[in-house]
Amino acid sequence: MSVTLINNENNERYEFEMIECTRGPKAVDFSKLFETTGFFSYDPGYSSTAGCQSKISYINGKKGELYYRGHRIEDLVAKYKYVDVCRLLLTGELPKNQDESLEFELELRHRSFVHESLLNMFSAFPSNAHPMAKLSSGVSILSTLYSTHQNMCTEEDYQTMARRIVAKIPTLAAICYRNEVGAPIIYPDIARSYVENILFMLRGYPYSRLKHTTQGEVEITPLEVEAFDKILTLHADHGQNASST
Repeated sequence: MSVTLINNENNERYEFEMIECTRGPKAVDFSKLFETTGFFSYDPGYSSTAGCQSKISYINGKKGELYYRGHRIEDLVAKYKYVDVCRLLLTGELPKNQDESLEFELELRHRSFVHESLLNMFSAFPSNAHPMAKLSSGVSILSTLYSTHQNMCTEEDYQTMARRIVAKIPTLAAICYRNEVGAPIIYPDIARSYVENILFMLRGYPYSRLKHTTQGEVEITPLEVEAFDKILTLHADHGQNASST
């Protein structure tokens, strides 16, 4: 199938290939628009332009639809943990069993620590600096610590760096928060699940402690972990927008 573009000034006709999509509207391949017609397309904000083809996610906000790798978000939230969804987004596959799920999560837990030099950088930021500015700076510094992977050539290289980022972003985010409120940094606790550990790094006290009250130590409840897990899953990827690409 094709689409015909007609220049009303001279009645010249140009044919452009139509691309079928698995979900969402069809697309027209205008990659050779200038070469063929001598014109550029004008689409401020790319409101009608797809920058590339993606098999990772699809969203239709008006219809309330969100898919990751072809899976409905409702099914993923109901049946899988956030770390399983991360595995799906990175590799295209969900874990086949609990052992595969735990193996991937344990890898993330062990990769969650960051180099001590990063702490010096965060301590130099003003406490009122914007959290995203601090977080993006931390991610940029990470690239200097893994020089052997700066020129990634293989799928294994990409997977390694992607898992490092997924593992370390929560740690960096917690450092940003605690820097802002003037609290001491809490290191990751690999004995806790990936999601629980994020809450612990935000709320914890030194020596792996949580807040104490007259009723005893206030624990992170399973309900809090479950709710936060679902929130992270819903925000894992959203069709190439700036916050998830």
